[in-house]
Amino acid sequence: MALFDRLKRMTGLGLSSDETYNRAFEKGVLAGNFSQAAELFSKSAEKFQKDGNQDGYNRAMANHWLYLYVVGSQGQQGAGEQIRILDQAIGSLGNLNEIEKVGSQTEMVPASLVVEELSGKKYELLAQQETALDVKSDYHAKAAEHFGKLGESIFVTSQQSARKLYYYHTGSSIFHKALVEAQMHPDTAVEHLQEAYSNFQLGEASGEATQAQILSRKFATTEVCWVCGRKVQGKDLHFQYYEAQITPYYRSVVQSEPYEKQVELSNEGLPLCTTCGSMFNELADSHARRRANEVREELTELINSLVAELREVLENHNRRINELVDAVNELNRYSHRH
Repeated sequence: MALFDRLKRMTGLGLSSDETYNRAFEKGVLAGNFSQAAELFSKSAEKFQKDGNQDGYNRAMANHWLYLYVVGSQGQQGAGEQIRILDQAIGSLGNLNEIEKVGSQTEMVPASLVVEELSGKKYELLAQQETALDVKSDYHAKAAEHFGKLGESIFVTSQQSARKLYYYHTGSSIFHKALVEAQMHPDTAVEHLQEAYSNFQLGEASGEATQAQILSRKFATTEVCWVCGRKVQGKDLHFQYYEAQITPYYRSVVQSEPYEKQVELSNEGLPLCTTCGSMFNELADSHARRRANEVREELTELINSLVAELREVLENHNRRINELVDAVNELNRYSHRH
Protein backbone atom coordinates (compact mmCIF):
# COMPACT_ATOMS: atom_id res chain seq x y z
CA MET A 1 0.00 0.00 0.00
CA ALA A 2 2.86 2.35 0.83
CA LEU A 3 4.44 1.53 -2.52
CA PHE A 4 1.18 2.32 -4.31
CA ASP A 5 0.90 5.68 -2.52
CA ARG A 6 4.50 6.45 -3.43
CA LEU A 7 3.83 5.67 -7.11
CA LYS A 8 0.76 7.90 -7.08
CA ARG A 9 2.78 10.78 -5.68
CA MET A 10 5.60 10.22 -8.21
CA THR A 11 3.41 9.90 -11.31
CA GLY A 12 0.31 11.83 -10.28
CA LEU A 13 -1.90 8.99 -11.51
CA GLY A 14 -4.94 8.17 -9.44
CA LEU A 15 -4.66 11.24 -7.21
CA SER A 16 -7.77 12.95 -5.93
CA SER A 17 -8.53 16.57 -6.73
CA ASP A 18 -7.14 17.74 -3.37
CA GLU A 19 -4.04 15.58 -3.80
CA THR A 20 -3.47 16.93 -7.31
CA TYR A 21 -3.87 20.47 -5.98
CA ASN A 22 -1.27 19.83 -3.27
CA ARG A 23 1.03 18.18 -5.84
CA ALA A 24 0.98 21.47 -7.82
CA PHE A 25 2.67 23.09 -4.83
CA GLU A 26 5.02 20.21 -4.10
CA LYS A 27 6.25 19.60 -7.67
CA GLY A 28 5.75 23.11 -9.01
CA VAL A 29 5.53 26.08 -6.65
CA LEU A 30 7.85 24.93 -3.87
CA ALA A 31 10.26 23.44 -6.40
CA GLY A 32 10.50 26.80 -8.17
CA ASN A 33 9.04 25.36 -11.39
CA PHE A 34 6.16 27.76 -12.01
CA SER A 35 5.42 26.38 -15.49
CA GLN A 36 4.88 22.95 -13.96
CA ALA A 37 2.76 24.54 -11.23
CA ALA A 38 0.47 26.20 -13.79
CA GLU A 39 -0.02 22.88 -15.60
CA LEU A 40 -0.73 20.92 -12.42
CA PHE A 41 -3.20 23.53 -11.15
CA SER A 42 -5.07 23.17 -14.44
CA LYS A 43 -5.26 19.38 -13.96
CA SER A 44 -6.50 19.77 -10.40
CA ALA A 45 -9.16 22.23 -11.63
CA GLU A 46 -10.45 19.58 -14.06
CA LYS A 47 -10.76 17.10 -11.19
CA PHE A 48 -12.47 19.62 -8.91
CA GLN A 49 -14.95 20.33 -11.72
CA LYS A 50 -15.71 16.60 -12.15
CA ASP A 51 -16.24 16.36 -8.39
CA GLY A 52 -18.66 19.30 -8.49
CA ASN A 53 -16.38 21.28 -6.14
CA GLN A 54 -16.83 24.83 -7.42
CA ASP A 55 -14.71 26.48 -4.71
CA GLY A 56 -11.81 24.10 -5.41
CA TYR A 57 -12.19 24.71 -9.14
CA ASN A 58 -12.15 28.50 -8.70
CA ARG A 59 -9.03 28.41 -6.52
CA ALA A 60 -7.16 26.00 -8.82
CA MET A 61 -7.99 28.03 -11.94
CA ALA A 62 -7.00 31.29 -10.24
CA ASN A 63 -3.62 29.77 -9.38
CA HIS A 64 -3.28 28.33 -12.90
CA TRP A 65 -3.70 31.75 -14.55
CA LEU A 66 -1.68 33.51 -11.84
CA TYR A 67 1.38 31.28 -12.29
CA LEU A 68 0.97 31.32 -16.05
CA TYR A 69 1.19 35.12 -15.89
CA VAL A 70 4.28 35.04 -13.63
CA VAL A 71 6.04 32.77 -16.13
CA GLY A 72 4.99 34.97 -19.07
CA SER A 73 6.07 38.18 -17.33
CA GLN A 74 9.64 36.85 -17.34
CA GLY A 75 9.80 37.34 -21.09
CA GLN A 76 8.35 34.06 -22.36
CA GLN A 77 5.11 35.59 -23.73
CA GLY A 78 4.20 38.59 -25.83
CA ALA A 79 2.23 41.52 -24.39
CA GLY A 80 -1.01 40.48 -26.12
CA GLU A 81 -0.89 36.98 -24.63
CA GLN A 82 -0.02 38.39 -21.19
CA ILE A 83 -3.05 40.68 -21.32
CA ARG A 84 -5.28 37.73 -22.21
CA ILE A 85 -3.91 35.72 -19.28
CA LEU A 86 -4.30 38.69 -16.92
CA ASP A 87 -7.97 39.01 -17.89
CA GLN A 88 -8.49 35.32 -17.10
CA ALA A 89 -6.64 35.61 -13.79
CA ILE A 90 -8.58 38.71 -12.74
CA GLY A 91 -11.87 36.98 -13.58
CA SER A 92 -10.94 33.85 -11.61
CA LEU A 93 -9.73 35.81 -8.58
CA GLY A 94 -13.03 37.67 -8.50
CA ASN A 95 -14.62 34.44 -7.19
CA LEU A 96 -12.30 34.22 -4.16
CA ASN A 97 -11.80 36.02 -0.87
CA GLU A 98 -8.14 35.03 -0.52
CA ILE A 99 -5.46 33.03 -2.30
CA GLU A 100 -2.00 31.62 -1.61
CA LYS A 101 0.79 34.13 -2.08
CA VAL A 102 2.95 33.40 -5.12
CA GLY A 103 5.75 31.05 -4.06
CA SER A 104 4.02 29.89 -0.88
CA GLN A 105 1.48 27.22 0.06
CA THR A 106 0.59 28.50 3.52
CA GLU A 107 0.71 32.33 3.36
CA MET A 108 -2.64 33.74 2.24
CA VAL A 109 -3.33 37.20 0.78
CA PRO A 110 -6.64 38.97 -0.01
CA ALA A 111 -7.70 38.16 -3.55
CA SER A 112 -8.93 41.74 -3.99
CA LEU A 113 -5.37 43.07 -3.56
CA VAL A 114 -4.05 40.64 -6.16
CA VAL A 115 -6.82 41.81 -8.53
CA GLU A 116 -5.67 45.43 -8.08
CA GLU A 117 -2.08 44.41 -8.80
CA LEU A 118 -2.94 42.43 -11.92
CA SER A 119 -5.31 45.13 -13.18
CA GLY A 120 -2.50 47.67 -12.85
CA LYS A 121 -0.16 45.35 -14.75
CA LYS A 122 -2.76 44.95 -17.49
CA TYR A 123 -3.03 48.70 -18.04
CA GLU A 124 0.76 48.96 -17.86
CA LEU A 125 1.02 46.55 -20.80
CA LEU A 126 -1.75 48.35 -22.69
CA ALA A 127 0.11 51.65 -22.22
CA GLN A 128 3.31 50.12 -23.56
CA GLN A 129 1.55 48.96 -26.73
CA GLU A 130 -0.46 52.15 -27.37
CA THR A 131 0.82 54.83 -29.75
CA ALA A 132 -1.95 57.46 -29.46
CA LEU A 133 -0.71 59.90 -26.80
CA ASP A 134 -4.11 60.66 -25.24
CA VAL A 135 -5.06 56.96 -24.95
CA LYS A 136 -1.59 56.15 -23.64
CA SER A 137 -2.07 58.83 -20.96
CA ASP A 138 -5.40 57.27 -19.94
CA TYR A 139 -3.89 53.78 -19.64
CA HIS A 140 -1.08 55.07 -17.43
CA ALA A 141 -3.64 56.88 -15.25
CA LYS A 142 -5.65 53.66 -14.81
CA ALA A 143 -2.50 51.70 -13.93
CA ALA A 144 -1.64 54.36 -11.32
CA GLU A 145 -5.16 54.17 -9.90
CA HIS A 146 -4.91 50.41 -9.30
CA PHE A 147 -1.37 50.54 -7.91
CA GLY A 148 -2.33 53.46 -5.66
CA LYS A 149 -4.86 51.23 -3.86
CA LEU A 150 -2.02 48.95 -2.76
CA GLY A 151 -0.26 51.64 -0.73
CA GLU A 152 3.23 50.63 0.34
CA SER A 153 2.78 46.96 -0.58
CA ILE A 154 5.34 44.83 -2.36
CA PHE A 155 3.69 42.98 -5.22
CA VAL A 156 2.50 39.41 -4.84
CA THR A 157 3.82 38.45 -8.30
CA SER A 158 7.21 40.19 -8.05
CA GLN A 159 9.45 42.20 -5.75
CA GLN A 160 8.32 45.55 -7.19
CA SER A 161 7.05 48.36 -4.98
CA ALA A 162 3.45 49.39 -5.64
CA ARG A 163 4.18 52.94 -4.44
CA LYS A 164 7.05 53.43 -6.90
CA LEU A 165 4.92 52.25 -9.81
CA TYR A 166 2.06 54.46 -8.66
CA TYR A 167 4.30 57.53 -8.97
CA TYR A 168 5.86 56.29 -12.21
CA HIS A 169 2.51 55.78 -13.96
CA THR A 170 1.11 59.02 -12.55
CA GLY A 171 4.12 60.80 -14.01
CA SER A 172 3.78 58.97 -17.32
CA SER A 173 0.11 59.88 -17.59
CA ILE A 174 0.84 63.56 -16.98
CA PHE A 175 3.88 63.44 -19.30
CA HIS A 176 1.89 62.16 -22.29
CA LYS A 177 -0.94 64.56 -21.49
CA ALA A 178 1.65 67.36 -21.68
CA LEU A 179 2.77 66.20 -25.14
CA VAL A 180 -0.81 66.51 -26.37
CA GLU A 181 -1.29 69.88 -24.64
CA ALA A 182 1.95 71.25 -26.14
CA GLN A 183 0.44 71.20 -29.62
CA MET A 184 -1.77 74.17 -28.73
CA HIS A 185 -0.72 75.39 -25.28
CA PRO A 186 3.02 74.93 -24.62
CA ASP A 187 2.84 77.07 -21.48
CA THR A 188 0.31 74.65 -19.94
CA ALA A 189 2.44 71.74 -21.11
CA VAL A 190 5.39 73.17 -19.16
CA GLU A 191 3.33 73.07 -15.95
CA HIS A 192 2.34 69.44 -16.64
CA LEU A 193 5.94 68.44 -17.35
CA GLN A 194 7.10 69.93 -14.07
CA GLU A 195 4.43 67.90 -12.28
CA ALA A 196 5.47 64.79 -14.22
CA TYR A 197 9.09 65.43 -13.22
CA SER A 198 8.16 65.44 -9.52
CA ASN A 199 6.29 62.15 -9.82
CA PHE A 200 9.11 60.51 -11.75
CA GLN A 201 11.51 61.59 -9.01
CA LEU A 202 9.28 59.99 -6.36
CA GLY A 203 9.05 56.87 -8.48
CA GLU A 204 12.83 56.77 -8.84
CA ALA A 205 12.52 56.93 -12.63
CA SER A 206 15.57 59.10 -13.23
CA GLY A 207 15.64 58.69 -17.03
CA GLU A 208 12.03 59.78 -17.43
CA ALA A 209 12.55 62.63 -14.96
CA THR A 210 15.48 63.94 -17.03
CA GLN A 211 13.43 63.71 -20.22
CA ALA A 212 10.55 65.67 -18.62
CA GLN A 213 12.99 68.32 -17.43
CA ILE A 214 14.58 68.72 -20.88
CA LEU A 215 11.21 69.01 -22.63
CA SER A 216 9.99 71.47 -20.00
CA ARG A 217 12.90 73.78 -20.78
CA LYS A 218 12.36 73.45 -24.53
CA PHE A 219 8.63 74.11 -24.37
CA ALA A 220 9.24 77.11 -22.10
CA THR A 221 11.65 78.70 -24.61
CA THR A 222 10.25 81.53 -26.75
CA GLU A 223 11.70 83.18 -29.85
CA VAL A 224 10.72 85.64 -32.55
CA CYS A 225 10.58 84.05 -36.00
CA TRP A 226 13.24 85.63 -38.21
CA VAL A 227 10.93 85.49 -41.23
CA CYS A 228 7.39 86.37 -40.12
CA GLY A 229 8.39 88.27 -36.97
CA ARG A 230 5.88 86.48 -34.72
CA LYS A 231 6.72 85.38 -31.20
CA VAL A 232 6.41 81.61 -30.78
CA GLN A 233 6.94 79.25 -27.84
CA GLY A 234 8.21 75.68 -27.87
CA LYS A 235 11.69 74.89 -29.17
CA ASP A 236 11.85 71.95 -31.61
CA LEU A 237 8.05 71.90 -31.69
CA HIS A 238 6.77 75.31 -32.79
CA PHE A 239 10.12 76.71 -33.87
CA GLN A 240 13.62 75.52 -34.71
CA TYR A 241 17.03 77.08 -35.11
CA TYR A 242 18.45 77.03 -38.63
CA GLU A 243 22.14 77.31 -39.37
CA ALA A 244 23.13 80.65 -40.86
CA GLN A 245 26.34 82.59 -41.36
CA ILE A 246 26.15 85.52 -38.96
CA THR A 247 29.08 87.83 -39.57
CA PRO A 248 30.35 90.28 -36.93
CA TYR A 249 29.19 93.13 -39.20
CA TYR A 250 25.65 91.79 -39.42
CA ARG A 251 25.54 91.26 -35.67
CA SER A 252 26.57 94.90 -35.12
CA VAL A 253 23.86 96.06 -37.55
CA VAL A 254 21.19 94.19 -35.58
CA GLN A 255 22.48 95.46 -32.26
CA SER A 256 22.48 99.04 -33.48
CA GLU A 257 18.73 98.97 -34.21
CA PRO A 258 16.24 100.56 -31.80
CA TYR A 259 15.67 98.41 -28.71
CA GLU A 260 12.10 97.45 -29.61
CA LYS A 261 13.29 96.08 -32.97
CA GLN A 262 16.29 94.19 -31.71
CA VAL A 263 16.27 90.40 -31.98
CA GLU A 264 18.77 88.27 -30.11
CA LEU A 265 21.10 86.38 -32.41
CA SER A 266 21.56 82.94 -30.91
CA ASN A 267 24.71 80.92 -31.46
CA GLU A 268 22.41 78.04 -32.41
CA GLY A 269 21.32 79.88 -35.55
CA LEU A 270 18.31 81.85 -36.67
CA PRO A 271 14.90 80.90 -35.20
CA LEU A 272 12.16 80.08 -37.70
CA CYS A 273 8.63 79.09 -36.73
CA THR A 274 7.41 75.72 -37.96
CA THR A 275 5.35 77.31 -40.73
CA CYS A 276 8.15 79.44 -42.14
CA GLY A 277 10.68 76.68 -41.61
CA SER A 278 8.50 74.22 -43.52
CA MET A 279 8.35 76.69 -46.42
CA PHE A 280 12.15 76.78 -46.66
CA ASN A 281 12.36 73.01 -46.23
CA GLU A 282 9.91 72.55 -49.08
CA LEU A 283 11.89 74.95 -51.26
CA ALA A 284 15.09 73.05 -50.46
CA ASP A 285 13.40 69.71 -51.19
CA SER A 286 11.98 71.08 -54.44
CA HIS A 287 15.41 72.34 -55.51
CA ALA A 288 16.97 69.00 -54.54
CA ARG A 289 14.38 67.09 -56.58
CA ARG A 290 14.87 69.38 -59.56
CA ARG A 291 18.64 69.06 -59.36
CA ALA A 292 18.35 65.29 -58.99
CA ASN A 293 16.26 65.14 -62.15
CA GLU A 294 18.81 67.31 -63.97
CA VAL A 295 21.67 65.06 -62.85
CA ARG A 296 19.67 62.00 -63.86
CA GLU A 297 19.12 63.47 -67.33
CA GLU A 298 22.80 64.42 -67.63
CA LEU A 299 23.90 60.95 -66.58
CA THR A 300 21.40 59.32 -68.93
CA GLU A 301 22.72 61.40 -71.84
CA LEU A 302 26.32 60.58 -70.91
CA ILE A 303 25.58 56.88 -70.56
CA ASN A 304 23.75 56.79 -73.88
CA SER A 305 26.72 58.53 -75.52
CA LEU A 306 29.18 56.04 -74.01
CA VAL A 307 26.99 53.12 -75.07
CA ALA A 308 26.87 54.48 -78.62
CA GLU A 309 30.67 54.87 -78.70
CA LEU A 310 31.13 51.36 -77.31
CA ARG A 311 28.72 49.96 -79.89
CA GLU A 312 30.69 51.67 -82.66
CA VAL A 313 33.97 50.26 -81.31
CA LEU A 314 32.49 46.77 -81.18
CA GLU A 315 31.18 47.07 -84.74
CA ASN A 316 34.66 48.14 -85.93
CA HIS A 317 36.23 45.18 -84.14
CA ASN A 318 33.69 42.79 -85.61
CA ARG A 319 34.30 44.20 -89.09
CA ARG A 320 38.09 43.84 -88.67
CA ILE A 321 37.70 40.28 -87.38
CA ASN A 322 35.52 39.38 -90.40
CA GLU A 323 38.15 40.83 -92.75
CA LEU A 324 40.86 38.76 -91.08
CA VAL A 325 38.72 35.62 -91.36
CA ASP A 326 38.13 36.27 -95.04
CA ALA A 327 41.86 36.78 -95.58
CA VAL A 328 42.69 33.50 -93.84
CA ASN A 329 40.09 31.64 -95.90
CA GLU A 330 41.47 33.09 -99.11
CA LEU A 331 44.98 32.07 -98.09
CA ASN A 332 43.82 28.53 -97.42
CA ARG A 333 42.14 28.27 -100.80
CA TYR A 334 45.30 29.55 -102.49
CA SER A 335 47.42 26.95 -100.66
CA HIS A 336 45.15 24.10 -101.78
CA ARG A 337 45.39 25.17 -105.45
CA HIS A 338 49.17 25.33 -105.41
